[in-house]
Amino acid sequence: MPFSQADLLARLHAVSDPVQRFLVRATMSPSVEAENRKTITDYATINGYILYEQPDSIRVIGMDPLVNSTIFDMSSVGREFRLHIPSEKRFMIGDNQAPAASKKKLENLRPSAFLDAIILHPPDESGEISLVQDDADGTPPRYTLLVAGGDPKKPRLLRSFTFNPYTLEITGQKTFGASGAVASIVTYESWKNFGGIPFPSDIEIRRPQESYEVQIRVLEMKMNSASVNPAKFVLEQPAGTTLRRLP
Repeated sequence: MPFSQADLLARLHAVSDPVQRFLVRATMSPSVEAENRKTITDYATINGYILYEQPDSIRVIGMDPLVNSTIFDMSSVGREFRLHIPSEKRFMIGDNQAPAASKKKLENLRPSAFLDAIILHPPDESGEISLVQDDADGTPPRYTLLVAGGDPKKPRLLRSFTFNPYTLEITGQKTFGASGAVASIVTYESWKNFGGIPFPSDIEIRRPQESYEVQIRVLEMKMNSASVNPAKFVLEQPAGTTLRRLP
C-alpha cells in the first residue's frame, strides 16, 4: 500500500499531540431514534461552547439561539460529570461510564461522549497495540487503524480510525465498549487550520447504545488558549436547584 502503518500513526499524532486545550464556539444539532428504530426526531439547532483541557477535562454549554439563555451546562473532569438544566432547576452528578438509564434520550448525553469524539487518542505505547486494515480498493476506499488494549492476556478492540487513502485525512472514529459493542461512531469533515493546528469543523457523533446523535459545526476555535484553565471546568450546584445523584 502507498501509505504504511507508520504513516497513519504519524498523521494521528500530528493532529492530536499539539492539542493541549481549546475553546470552541459551535452549533449543535441533536436527534434521537425511537425505540422501534424506525423513526428519528430532529431537534432545533442550538448554539454552544465546548471547552477542553488535557487530559480529560471537558465542558459543554448549550445556548438558546433566540434569547441566548443557557439550555444545559455540563462538565466533567475524570469519571465524574455534572449537569445543570436551568429551565427545570435540576442539577445532576453521576459517572461518565455508567449505563444510560433515562427514557428521555437526550438526558443520557454525557460530556464523555463529546470527549471521546472530539479528542483523537493515538495508541498508548505502554499498553496498546495497533493494526492496519487496507481497504483502499473498497467502497468507500479507506485505511483503518485498529487500536487494541486492556488485559494483556486478552486484549480487546478499543477504538478505530479511518483515513482517506489518498490524503490520509482522518474521516472517522469508532469506540468500543467492554463487550465489544460499538459505543460511538464519529465522522470528521472539513478539516481546517486553527492556530496552525488541523481540526475538523464538521463532526457527527452517533451513540447507537443511547439512540441519539449530535452534529457539531465549529464556527470559531481558540486553540491552546491561555484563557482555558482548570477553573473553567468547575461546575457548582446553583442555589434553588434540586440535586439528583445518578448511579
